Amino acid sequence: TDVAHCSDPRRYWYNFSASWTYQPTGCRTLPGRDQYHMMDPSKMLVATYIRRTHTWTAAAELCGEVGRQLCSANASSGKFQLTSNGECTCTIYDDFFAQNPEE
Repeated sequence: TDVAHCSDPRRYWYNFSASWTYQPTGCRTLPGRDQYHMMDPSKMLVATYIRRTHTWTAAAELCGEVGRQLCSANASSGKFQLTSNGECTCTIYDDFFAQNPEE
C-alpha cells in the first residue's frame, strides 16, 4: 500500500544495540490466526511488527567458506556461527510490518 511504513520501510530501521536491530522489509498480510492472539477473553494482542527467525545447522564439511556464503546468500542479515562441536549455524531474521492490522 502507499502508507509510509509499507512503501519506505528503511525509514523505520532502528539499531537498538549491536545485537538487536529492527529492519523491516515492507508489509505482508498475515494469515488468519496469525493476525492476533487472545490473551484472555477481554484482551487481544494485534500483531503490527513481526520478526521471524529461521535457523539451520550443518555438519563440519559445510562450515567453511561454503557455509558462510550460503548463509549470506539467503539474506543480508544472515548470522553465521561455528559451534563448539564442529558444526555451524546460520540464523536469518525476516522482519516486516503487518499489512492493515486494524482491519
